[in-house]
Amino acid sequence: NQGNIDAPELSQVLTAAPVPHKLTETACGLIGDFLYLTGSYSRLTWRYNILTDAWDTVANRPYNGNHHLSAVLGGKWYLIGGFHQGEKKVQVYDPTTDYWNTLTDYPGSGLGSYVGHVLGNEIYACSGLYYEHISAIYKGNGNNLNANPVDCWRLNVWELDPVYGTYGTWRRVPNLIHGVNHAATGTLVKCFIVD
Repeated sequence: NQGNIDAPELSQVLTAAPVPHKLTETACGLIGDFLYLTGSYSRLTWRYNILTDAWDTVANRPYNGNHHLSAVLGGKWYLIGGFHQGEKKVQVYDPTTDYWNTLTDYPGSGLGSYVGHVLGNEIYACSGLYYEHISAIYKGNGNNLNANPVDCWRLNVWELDPVYGTYGTWRRVPNLIHGVNHAATGTLVKCFIVD
């Protein structure tokens, strides 16, 4: 669990403090000088201070899970979907209050392993996996996953209450050409790219 920090301006790789707890299927978000991290089978939320090279824990997330879509928007960390209690859930962590809030569930077809990205003031989430896909992978049939969902949604978030948080509305956007999961995403000007 020891990580490397690539620091091109220093022309060297720095070794970071190891995560104090073994995690799998992790999700992370970078806000300011802190990296937030969660993983499978635990509601723990770990926080890494980049300046002091130290780990501690913050508020536990409401739902356990893995295979989340992770996004940072407006200084908050969003975990969308996931398996093992996180299905379709939208969990939002606010580091200024050390509080997790939940939003309206993801309305799309898949349960977790969504692909997505922040574009402007919205989070896009698409495709993903069904439970049938996970079962097929464990049975050795993971190469036959032609039925990935193709639907895409965007989450428009706004603030209504400074203490209790963030609210949002899901809106449908055009489908992907092919369903995907575990894919890399990015944005370019006003385009959301899935590879």
